[in-house]
Amino acid sequence: EFSERTTEATEPWTSVGEGDCSFPFIVTFADGTKQNYVVTTSKKTVGEALVDAGLIAGEESEYGLYVKTVCGVTADYAADGTYWALYVDGELSSVGVDSLKCADIMDAEFRLAK
Repeated sequence: EFSERTTEATEPWTSVGEGDCSFPFIVTFADGTKQNYVVTTSKKTVGEALVDAGLIAGEESEYGLYVKTVCGVTADYAADGTYWALYVDGELSSVGVDSLKCADIMDAEFRLAK
């Protein structure tokens, strides 16, 4: 069931994947535009589900997956100070995307930040 906050989104929702766990996934770009997805997966973590769906990409680091690209948009911190910030249930996440269990969240969001 979606929280009230996520149903306020004005953009259409795109469904991706299949499995026994679903969560809303929101992407907010630098200009404030959004893309909204409902991700359904059989993967255990949000990170695995989003990689599997082709929505995020990055590189492994000592802290887990460092997400550099979301929906085809790459943040280059070294070049311009931008990065993808992960929010879970509306709050800045204290853990990486591959530490989040699909069953434990209401929704996930990546926001391009600087």
